[in-house]
Amino acid sequence: MRMGAAPLAGVGVALPGQWDRKRGTSISYPRLPDWKDVPVRALLEKWSGCPVSLIGYAPALAVAERARRGGSDVPNLLCVEVEDTVAMGVIANGEVLDGASGNAGELGHITVDPKGPACYCGNRGCLESFSTCSTVATEFGQNRPRPGSGPMTYARVVELARAGDPLAVRLC
Repeated sequence: MRMGAAPLAGVGVALPGQWDRKRGTSISYPRLPDWKDVPVRALLEKWSGCPVSLIGYAPALAVAERARRGGSDVPNLLCVEVEDTVAMGVIANGEVLDGASGNAGELGHITVDPKGPACYCGNRGCLESFSTCSTVATEFGQNRPRPGSGPMTYARVVELARAGDPLAVRLC
């Protein structure tokens, strides 16, 4: 810590995957198969010497967006993220909706096609398997290969969609 800086008052962590709010433990995170029963709260409290608050990844999106918009005077808000995940955070009547497990808003793992591709969560046909930025770039690259030009990116697919490329328009 630099001289004259205020001491750390607390640590807040947005957890993806399954976690136990009472124990402060990350139960599992499917993108890291060896990540099992990690006592996140205890480890961070020991490291930082201060209290640690945990929140699910999707509800944290709404908390961050509310803070960006002026804080508690924003009673209702819905925030959706589509990147390498699909998540939705909600604040309704001033309360963060976090659900029984702390993971309310994990839209990416709603089944949209039971016969669809396997998802890293263990399910099949999850929304995330069809709609993330990396999925769009991969599908475009597989359907319109460009030898020697390197991997396709989502930003490039968006550029092509704006230029009128029919496949890019359909995927975006």
